[in-house]
Amino acid sequence: MVSLTSEGDTRKVQTAVIGQAESDWPVFLPHDHDDLDQFTRGRTRDHFYCGVLLGGCGKKLTAKRYTEK
Repeated sequence: MVSLTSEGDTRKVQTAVIGQAESDWPVFLPHDHDDLDQFTRGRTRDHFYCGVLLGGCGKKLTAKRYTEK
């Protein structure tokens, strides 16, 4: 897992949670595309949301691999 700090973090989704939009179970998405395989291993049945308790929009998120920002 990656520690999340406000300095230098330019990701738009910073409130990802597991389970449902109202969940209080945060998940830290990987910064590097190479870390996606390790992140998704064992999480095939987890659903990720932009957590509303943490100020997010509540929409369902999808883990995608990007090679460019």
